[in-house]
Amino acid sequence: MKKYLFSIVLLLKITLLFSQGGTRTAWLRSGPPNYKTNKNLNYPYSNNEFSLFESPVPLPLDSKSYIDLIDFYGEGRIVDISLVSGFKEAYNINHQYQLVSNGPDQGHRIPNRIPVPDYNGDLQLARYITNDKVSNITLMGAPIQQNTVQEMIRMIRKDGGGKIIIYGFSDIDSGIIMLEKELKKIDFEYAEHAFLESPFDEIKGFTHSPRVYKSKRISVVGEKIFWSLNPKLDYGVTQEQMELLDFTSLLSLDADLSGGIKGAINKPGGRISIEVYPYDKDGDDGIQKLIATESSARNKLIYGVYSDVTSLDEYVDKTIKVPYGFILDKADNTFKVLGETDSNDIKLLAANSRSGWETGACSYFFLRGLMWFGWITGRLYNAGNPNFPSLPCKKVLTQLRSGKQPVVIKVTIKDATLHDLKIPGVTGNNIVNFIEDKGIKEYKVIKRLKITILESPREFRERAFYKARIKGYISEMNKYYTAKTGNVKNPAISAKIGNSRILFKNVDLIIKKGTTSKYNYNVAEQERLFESEADISYNDDETMQVVYVHSLAKYYPRAPSERVIRGMSKNGGVTILNSDYTIFSYSRMFNDDLNVYGSPGSTLAHEFGHYFYLDHPFLGGCNNIAGGDQVYDTPPAEGALWYLNDPGGPNERGIDNPCENPPVCNGQRRQIENIMDYGPCRWFFTEGQVARMKRRIETKESLYESIWVHDISVDPNEVNITVYDQRDKDLRKKREAINDEFSIRMLYPNTQNAYYNLEVVSDQPEKATIRIFDIHSNLLYKAYYSIDEGLNHFPIKPRFFKKRGLYLVTYISDDGRYEKIKFLGSQ
Repeated sequence: MKKYLFSIVLLLKITLLFSQGGTRTAWLRSGPPNYKTNKNLNYPYSNNEFSLFESPVPLPLDSKSYIDLIDFYGEGRIVDISLVSGFKEAYNINHQYQLVSNGPDQGHRIPNRIPVPDYNGDLQLARYITNDKVSNITLMGAPIQQNTVQEMIRMIRKDGGGKIIIYGFSDIDSGIIMLEKELKKIDFEYAEHAFLESPFDEIKGFTHSPRVYKSKRISVVGEKIFWSLNPKLDYGVTQEQMELLDFTSLLSLDADLSGGIKGAINKPGGRISIEVYPYDKDGDDGIQKLIATESSARNKLIYGVYSDVTSLDEYVDKTIKVPYGFILDKADNTFKVLGETDSNDIKLLAANSRSGWETGACSYFFLRGLMWFGWITGRLYNAGNPNFPSLPCKKVLTQLRSGKQPVVIKVTIKDATLHDLKIPGVTGNNIVNFIEDKGIKEYKVIKRLKITILESPREFRERAFYKARIKGYISEMNKYYTAKTGNVKNPAISAKIGNSRILFKNVDLIIKKGTTSKYNYNVAEQERLFESEADISYNDDETMQVVYVHSLAKYYPRAPSERVIRGMSKNGGVTILNSDYTIFSYSRMFNDDLNVYGSPGSTLAHEFGHYFYLDHPFLGGCNNIAGGDQVYDTPPAEGALWYLNDPGGPNERGIDNPCENPPVCNGQRRQIENIMDYGPCRWFFTEGQVARMKRRIETKESLYESIWVHDISVDPNEVNITVYDQRDKDLRKKREAINDEFSIRMLYPNTQNAYYNLEVVSDQPEKATIRIFDIHSNLLYKAYYSIDEGLNHFPIKPRFFKKRGLYLVTYISDDGRYEKIKFLGSQ
């Protein structure tokens, strides 16, 4: 409840700022945009005031390209307490003098800002953004006005590749009602079950689920086949989703219910067709069959129409004749159709039978022949008799399921644009919600990931803390291993993203006490020590193993020193061995600056890359023409810690803003985004690296199980962690009891001029950042304190507070052990 209240306060603040805009004076005096968290898209007008005398070059700069993301009234990436808003790689449409209103960059200029002169009236955005060229448009919390909607409709792609995502609104909000009314004019509809990939799934703190709007149109050059949901072929489909596509109570349907296709044929010979099959949960592919013999099954088609018409005026219903039974002629081994009917004859075609034959005589070839001979003879003597019965074995079973029959839909489009379709008796006809490319792929799911934490003897953290951290790291790593981070947008990057389709879902998390806080992995005695304590030798063919220690050290004999590193991977070469493992320093993983060293998830992905036999691209230096890692699409590079800028120190060759200024090696740009490099910019593997990982993992087939799914159905956040806490139970119980006594409160003074006192009771020494906000979410006070064990008092000057005010206090310890939010009421 507190989280939602705080989000509402933030949204109110967004609304207030939206209504006021900013002032030119404050804008001129403001700090520069944050291009460390946000990527600089280098649009030349981002830092300009709006001017009618300026003639900007509109986006996209290449007329054949598209703009990936526009955030309406966005302010760049903001992470502030329970709110995550904005995007790192977006053009942010906003008032020319608006500044960042929340978070660490408050008061700074908005990165990648496209200016509008006023929030009302003509936004003048056509000067900056070309029509029909934006793939994704988002809006978060800001009011939805008519001018906003008009610009969204003008800018969004209408070829099936456009998507509008609205955060923070319910379906009954007046802005949403207006938006949906206008979007309907361009065939955009609310896609209730749309899947949100990164970065759209990272937004947090809004009280309503995101609303996604997509075009009902699908344009195809050449031929492409789309399939609806099918749990037998796509493990990501739930039963609830499957029920979107079923016949509703077939017994109540009229046989002549009409359906049809609305679409335009773009080239001569173009065609759009729809085929519907009943779902069979027992079938290998989930499609019910017509069966003459066990070896001659065909998919049981129960509805089929096509269109080859260029007009969009009406739904076209060119039905086809559909076979409802057949036999195999053993003489020439060909199929003979038993009977056909129009595809709108739903009751006949949807018969709940796997066979085209009645039981009894029609099931046997000899009896079938006798009955046919008798029937043909009788027909000779009854020519012209309308009451003469039809061929007995032509009748198929017509027992129908009362209620719902799930169906699988196939849509084929050739040189055409599909706008809409209707299928008789089928619910969920909106093509936006269910058509997916039938490009199922093999994913290798690691059967068991065993992670052992050897906690420092001086520490004792809650199990939930470790579980949350590990789950977050693995979820992020899964995005890299399943190529969920998007496509390369920088034309300077020549390599293509490789999707390894390796997935980590099942984790055993074992928490133990280590004998020391620091282990040196290249000192044999210490290496054997942590291997023994983590039970590295106790392993099986279905397990990958990971060890976390407080500090993993490496000794440098040439200049005698010892340095704590983030992690390393020990593997036995081309073939995966049971003795292979990966080890990390959790002291660094929990505390390193992400903007300097990169995220823990990227470090995990990096070390697992070593496990799968990848090396550093910078191995061998700049002159290694083939690349130091011997992978064809990773260019050579020089220096491991290239990104650190330490003038006068060992890393003095480092550079400022490394993700904006990649080094060049013999004329080739360094692939700083590569997971196997070092630094804060990493997010993808190349196709060459993926091929090498696949060769390595396939040397141990017992390590994984294969599933065949659509890429879009893979959820990288689906991580199941089982915790086994093997630390001393009495100590754990005592410690957890102390933690429950953690408290923070404000002590108000008795006089007008006395100091306020912030009281903190903690169970251990630590450092923490404390922030205090008023009810308008304005930051009133921020301080970084050293907290002692027990009772702490911190005086605060009275000018910040009113005695009867309502305030929000956040307390975040350095190691993330606590993230407390507390309301301080009137005294």
